[in-house]
Amino acid sequence: MIFPYPGVAREIMTPIQIGLPYDPKLKSGQPEPGDFAALWDTGATKSNIKHGLAKRFNLPFIREIPVRSVSESFISNVYAASIFLPNQVVIPEIELVGCDDSLDCDILVGMDIITLGDFLISTTNGKTIFSFQTPSGGPLTLAPARANFAVHSTPAHKTGPKTGRNDRCPCGSDKKFKQCCGK
Repeated sequence: MIFPYPGVAREIMTPIQIGLPYDPKLKSGQPEPGDFAALWDTGATKSNIKHGLAKRFNLPFIREIPVRSVSESFISNVYAASIFLPNQVVIPEIELVGCDDSLDCDILVGMDIITLGDFLISTTNGKTIFSFQTPSGGPLTLAPARANFAVHSTPAHKTGPKTGRNDRCPCGSDKKFKQCCGK
């Protein structure tokens, strides 16, 4: 996916969808209606979600953890969710740390998601381009319409032989690589 910005971007914001964590028995994990504002933050170790949004969608509470910010330390809730990225990739089960509802975005995308793929910010001629792609290493593509989602279930750092064009896609979609993540 590629997101162009008209000028020099001071922050990287994209739409994102959320859902309950994937459970094959319940066939849960479908995205909730609507796009939510996601701020991509390489300074955040874990991804965050506003407490109010987590409660609104009844995301399962997992535990409490200590959190350190620049100015304070506190205890925060951790919720289980699925994340649906604009490039049709799904992270079917991820822990999101609850954050203050006054945050300027709905979800803060941290390094736990960013390290799953290729993250690029480029500014040339006064314009910024942001790209995120997973699995890592394929050609960059414009963000497509949201029709079908590929489930990201394998680590981005693959070991072993290279996936052939006619092999089954390693994302688990059961499609040929050339018709899925290899496009």
